[in-house]
Formats: sequence, structure tokens, C-alpha cells
Amino acid sequence: MTPWPDRFRAREQRTPWSSISDLRPELGTISAIAKQRTVRLTPAPPDSIQEIRPGVMYLDLNRITNADFDAALSKICAGKGVIFDLRGYPNRISSSILAHLTDSTLTSARWGFPVIQRSDHQDTTYRWDDWQIEPKAPRIHAHAAFLMDVSAISAAETLLGIVEHYRLADLVGEPTAGTNGVVTSILLPGRYSIPFTGMRVLKQDGTRHHGVGILPTIPVPRTIEGVAAGREEQLERAIEVVSQ
Repeated sequence: MTPWPDRFRAREQRTPWSSISDLRPELGTISAIAKQRTVRLTPAPPDSIQEIRPGVMYLDLNRITNADFDAALSKICAGKGVIFDLRGYPNRISSSILAHLTDSTLTSARWGFPVIQRSDHQDTTYRWDDWQIEPKAPRIHAHAAFLMDVSAISAAETLLGIVEHYRLADLVGEPTAGTNGVVTSILLPGRYSIPFTGMRVLKQDGTRHHGVGILPTIPVPRTIEGVAAGREEQLERAIEVVSQ
């Protein structure tokens, strides 16, 4: 996941001394255990934009901006592979990046705005909408892959849903959160705010998104062995895929 806190940038770290005390006055016993452990931490991620292997570019879409993408575009187009990391939430980049991965118009998921006129959602109807992305030069012909997992939610799923439907790239990792549709809320007495999903979202083919999410074309779950070894298994697999 991103962002990556600085404390995770070491491979191993000694923990502070910790102790557990068992106080049982009724039994007349007091015991204490002190322990220090060596823990292996997640390795540091690549830079937000990096040539991670010769001819293979890596872009963390959760950390870069549209301007960053535009600046790297010529190098991406010149390479043989590109990996877009969408494990998280893309705060500063737009869906326009997908315009460089297609030769035809792309359409988003279907957004259903509820029209509620009676209590308890009786006879609720929906006003449906979507939007398009037009192709844009230069065209990226490099083998593309998107990294994804359950931390990909909302806007990340909007992008990944377009990639999924139009088969723009390989999807490497784990299923996404299955939660999209704009957060809205109501304010209750006492200033309690209750957030909830504001729209019904259907995939481009009309099937359900909520509770399903975007499924990987190349499933790569994180493993206990990989975490213990400090490996980035999903990224490793994506590098293999786009290098073929």
C-alpha cells in the first residue's frame, strides 16, 4: 500500500524492550517478563516514478500528479513495459492518463443517482449517467500492468474498472474493495455525522460493482513467507509480466 511511512524504510529494526507483568495479590505472586525482538519490516517502495528495470517504468499513481505523468510520458512510450501502482487512492492524478492507452473512446462505469420520493426507499428510481475519455497522443504501446489490492477503493476502482472492461492492461494483485459511488452524509442531532455511499454503481456491462470490485487477471496474493522475507511479490510478478 501507499503512502509508505519512513519508519518502513529499513529492512530490519530492533524493537524497544517490552515487559508484561502479572500481578495477583490474592495469590501472593508477582511475575514479569522482558523481551526484545528483531522484526523484519516491509522494504522501501520504489521512487514514485522510476525505471525499475531496463526499459520498464514504474509509476505510483497514489503519489504522482498529472504534471509528473506528462513529464515521464516520453520515457514510458520509449520503454517496453510500464507498471501503474493503484494500491491505494489516487489523490492528485486524473483518469486522463488512460487516454494514452487506447485508440478508441472509453466510457466510465454507470453512476446511478437515487431519486427518492417515498420513505424506506419505496419505488426508488435512478438517474443514470457516465462520462467518456477520448484517445490522446502519444499512444503508449509498452506492455502495461496495474497493481491492485483491497486498498484500491472509489476513484482507484473507477480507473481500474475502465482498464478491466476495455482490457487495456494486465491487472496484477488482489481484488479491490468493491466500494464506489461518492461518499455523502447526513447530520443528526448532537452533530453526529453518518456517512454512506451516495450512488449505485454498475460496471460498463451492467453488472454489479458493489461487493464485487475489480478482479485481477493475474492473481498474486501476499504471502506470509513473502512478507517475512521482505519481498514485494506483487511488484515482482508485474515486472515479470511486462518484461515478456
